[in-house]
Amino acid sequence: MPYVIVMLLLMLGGFGYGAKEYYDHSQEQIFTLKENQSKLEDVIEAKDAEMEKFKADMKQQQEAMSEMTKKSQMIQAEMNRYLDIFKRHSLTKLAAAKPGLIEKRANKGTKNVFESIESDSIIIDSLDN
Repeated sequence: MPYVIVMLLLMLGGFGYGAKEYYDHSQEQIFTLKENQSKLEDVIEAKDAEMEKFKADMKQQQEAMSEMTKKSQMIQAEMNRYLDIFKRHSLTKLAAAKPGLIEKRANKGTKNVFESIESDSIIIDSLDN
């Protein structure tokens, strides 16, 4: 009979030890999983911030593109107006009759075109940054 009690105590001790080891292992897993969850939440927050920045950049680019499209349309209309003037007048005859008048206007127009190109180039370059 004393052997039965000893055996029961050993079995209960073994079950108790096994339960404690299982509990300790489970707590370690829970701690590890919580750490991993925290890390993943940090990564998600960082990715969300990147996505918001990307959306803001896209909006800025769309606005800039819209503005450039408007400028392009204005320039196209101006070009069409100038081409219409050239169609209606003979610049060769006018240049032969009044060379100073034509030279000043041609130089001014060329200067305006180059300044416009430079301005647009600066805007486009700033979009890349």
